[in-house]
Amino acid sequence: MRSFADFIAINELADLPLGGSSFTWARGSNRSRLDRFLLSGDWLAALSEVYQQALPHSVSDHCPILLSPKMESWGPPPFRFELAWMENPLLVAQLVRWWSECVFEGPGDVVIGKKLRFIKGKLKTWAKEQKELAHGRKRILEDRLMEIHSLADSGSATAEDFEQQGRFIQEHKELLMLEEISWWQRSRVKWLLGGDKNTAFFHAIASVRRRRNKIESLEVEGEVVSDRERIIEETIAFYRSLYSADGLLRPIPQDICFASLSLEASAGLEIPFSEEEIRIALFSLAQDKAPGPDGFCLAFFQTCWETVKSDLLRFFLEFFEGALLDKETRATFLVLIPKIEGASKVSDFRPISLVGSLYKVLAKVLADRIKVVLPSIISGLAVLLLELGHSLKMGLLDQVERFW
Repeated sequence: MRSFADFIAINELADLPLGGSSFTWARGSNRSRLDRFLLSGDWLAALSEVYQQALPHSVSDHCPILLSPKMESWGPPPFRFELAWMENPLLVAQLVRWWSECVFEGPGDVVIGKKLRFIKGKLKTWAKEQKELAHGRKRILEDRLMEIHSLADSGSATAEDFEQQGRFIQEHKELLMLEEISWWQRSRVKWLLGGDKNTAFFHAIASVRRRRNKIESLEVEGEVVSDRERIIEETIAFYRSLYSADGLLRPIPQDICFASLSLEASAGLEIPFSEEEIRIALFSLAQDKAPGPDGFCLAFFQTCWETVKSDLLRFFLEFFEGALLDKETRATFLVLIPKIEGASKVSDFRPISLVGSLYKVLAKVLADRIKVVLPSIISGLAVLLLELGHSLKMGLLDQVERFW
């Protein structure tokens, strides 16, 4: 099986996720996935929306597999800020101007949200124009390099031609690297080595990942449901039932002595947020994590720190003084990620919350502040578990908003 996996990797093939079943062969109690379509990167690029579905079988011990390019649209994809954009110094300067030019009224988080929406509109237009220019420029460079190669083969190339060749090759490499960064971010692969020319690989990974995370059908009480509206209804009903209170009386602990904070430690939690505290928290967060509803990854805030700093400081001051978070700031994308290969039931998916960039920074600042005093009130093992996981940061604000 390992050699087969190596064959797929060496030939840069994509093994699409299988819908409808986890297995394609059955004999008695034995089950296996023997049958599959393997697609090349060029094939995926030609048909970006394609999936394979296991169909019912009766006589044969193999089930037929349908490869189909038809996938129901769930609406336009949300805006996503791309790391490759930050490689353009002209754009970084433009971002600074856009942020400084737009002036809005309202609470700090509302103002930041409005500025992000303003810049989002500008970036959509800019990105479309830059993509067309980059593709056109890449074709021109490739044609010019072919001309120089032909001149060199015929012995008529001049020193100026070879000088241009070096410049054209370097510019072409830079364009390919930007394209590779873009597809690497989409693929969610954890590594990126400059100059490896892995664009096709990252494109294939991103395509397969998009298909694996897309829900084409669900099994509900033995029935396979593929209608979009029905899938939405069944998913909402499942989680509403899962997270609803059962009405049972829950035990309330009494006469238990818990460790408490000292007056000094307690006072340290209630001091205003400092600029350095916010900056350290922001720059400790990964640049490329999946964005939330605002569409911005933290690379934007880190690169433009000097520009966005005053708005962030105002937001943290208002939050410290008791201001409530705006609904848009608290907005969350709830994403269902398959827990197993061939996920077919709602319970086979894991819900993941994607929060906005401002929420992430606030949660990190609060988590870092509370982490300092945790060892004095909980056991060392519990502190270790919190450090190994990230549940503190992600779930903290739910409690803060209730009790802060």
